[in-house]
Order: sequence, then C-alpha cells, then structure tokens
Amino acid sequence: MREAERENFFVNTLRAKPPSCHMWSLPPPIPTGLLMVQGLTRIVHYEIVQTGPNFVFYRGLDTYSGLPLLIKEVSIGGQSSVQDKVKNEVALLQQVKGNAGVFNVRHIWCRHLDNQTMNTLKPCLKKNDRVYMAAQLGVGIFGAFPFSTTEASLVDTLVKSMLKGMKVLKDNGIIHGNVTPKTLYVMSEKSGYAVVGDLGSAIRGERSMDMTLAQSRKRHLCAPELFETNEDVFGNGDYDARADMWSLGASIMASFGPLPIAKGVPISRESNTVLQAHIKQFGNRRPELKSLSNILLNLTHFDPKDRWSPDRALEECISGGTRTANEKKRSGESAGVGSAGDGPASGGSAGQAATRVRTS
Repeated sequence: MREAERENFFVNTLRAKPPSCHMWSLPPPIPTGLLMVQGLTRIVHYEIVQTGPNFVFYRGLDTYSGLPLLIKEVSIGGQSSVQDKVKNEVALLQQVKGNAGVFNVRHIWCRHLDNQTMNTLKPCLKKNDRVYMAAQLGVGIFGAFPFSTTEASLVDTLVKSMLKGMKVLKDNGIIHGNVTPKTLYVMSEKSGYAVVGDLGSAIRGERSMDMTLAQSRKRHLCAPELFETNEDVFGNGDYDARADMWSLGASIMASFGPLPIAKGVPISRESNTVLQAHIKQFGNRRPELKSLSNILLNLTHFDPKDRWSPDRALEECISGGTRTANEKKRSGESAGVGSAGDGPASGGSAGQAATRVRTS
C-alpha cells in the first residue's frame, strides 16, 4: 500500500463507527491499533473485552465490510506447549467451519506475516509471534444475557442453537473441555442464535485425561467424573463428550442466577443432587420453561451414562417447543369460544379475551 493510500485509509479508519453491541463495554473514541489481513490494513481493534493465560479477546471492526469482530490474540512466546495448542485450535476451527451452532472464524493470521490462511501458519509458530483469529462479534457472552426479562421462546431458540453446536462437536469427535457461560456466545437476539466458542482447550478424540476446566476456579461447572474425589465411582478420571453436556447444563442454569453449589469445589454426588433440586425448583417457578428444566435435569445427571446426548436433548427441545405452542393455541381457542358465547352484551369480553391471548 502506497504512503498516500495508507494515510487516507488511517484517516477513514478513525472516522469508522465502532461496532456497537449492548452487552460489550463501549469502545474508546478512536481505535487502539491496526491489524493486517491478506496484505491489506483492514481490521481495527478496539478495547480488550476478556483476558486469559496467553490470550486476549479484543473487540474489532473489519473496515471494508463494516462487520464487527471478536478477535482472539494468542501470544506464542516460543513455548512449544502454546504452539501445539494453537495448531490444534486452528485445525479444529477449520474442521467445524461453516457449521451452525459453533464459532465460525473468518480470518486467521499472525503479526509478522499478513496473508496467512488456516493452512499456512507454520512460519508464525516458529517465531516469538502472536496469532490472531477473528470471528463475527455477536451480542455478548451467554452468561451476561438478561434472562430474567427474556421471553421463553427466545431462550428455547438460543439453547437449541447451542445444542446444535454441541452436536457438531460430537459428530466431529471433538471434546470442548471448557464449556462455561463465557465460552457460549449470543450472536443475535432477533434470530435467537447462539454458538459454542473458544476451542482453545478442545481436543479431538473420544477420551482424555487433560481437562483445563477441572484445574481452574470453575470446578463447579465441571462434570463430576473429572475429579479424584470421585475415583471410587468413575475410575481414573477419563471422560468423553458427556462431560461437556454436564458443563453445558450447569452453565445454562448459572446464566439464570447463582448456583447453590460452592464455586471452585469439585462436584460430589451430594452437591449434584442439590443442583438438580435447584433445577426442578426453577422449572416450577418458570412453568413456561418447563421443557428447558427437563433438558437441564437430564444433562446434569451424576452418572455420565444417564445423561442425554446432544441429539436427544435437541429432540426434546424441538418437541417441548411444539407442546408449548400447542398449549398456547388450545388456551387461546378455549378463551375465544367462551368470549363468543358471552356475546356483545358481556361488555366486549371477546376483544378482552383476544388481547389476553396475544399478550400471553
């Protein structure tokens, strides 16, 4: 890019409207940096929205398309363990790209090479470099979504999207290993679309001993079979994709409010029983989400053999939504019949009944 073009581009970039999503913090008035993609300066990154070991999440903007982005920056730092994790994550992202319910990364590149693709990151991994992965920015993390004021139909649709994502991972032989309210993303409120994201801890295989979540402060979101305290029940701590399903159930429940179990403490049979009782109470308090409550109960069984697979949970999600719609329809029909029988002399009860049906 010639100097004049670069100067004009930078001026236009500063005028570019930052991406606006109500669940992310507001950006500063000007960009904090420019990133390179495919030989052209086109991506601007704004403030940091999340940090972790060796990685940072930025909020950004593709200035060519106007698409708001969530950018993950991973610092390689010459560590072979980090290099292996990045190579693994890139390979898994490529494997699931284009599927519904999972994060679809649009660009992957590194700092010193500006035209990298998903298959040609080897030079980046040999240097003390940083690798960037950019995906479309959604509304925000699932754990910050305002569920107390959200309609049941939208909640069901969001959960259905995430179950589709878990099914994609399962069908591709991938164990996520870090399902929490912060790795589930709401992409659109209007269409009710959510995804399972951040495959940095994921592995390809049926079973593994390596579990990032079990070693972190989020142990209360980790399936019980992963802890030494339960070895007498489950053996040596091996796990499979059913551990992800338990974490998904606990993470969804945690998004509605604090869980009645101690944070950072391994799940025991007793604490799992307390969690399930909490889910039952939730279903009684929110009868419009009774189907979701039933799904969460079957995702959080203590024994992995008793847990529902993504396919079974999806079936219930679909049939439960159909049952709810039919119940509303029947209640509306019965209200309409009663109003018609009362006639005009009843003071417009037919119109009142119709209003009740529409607002229910």
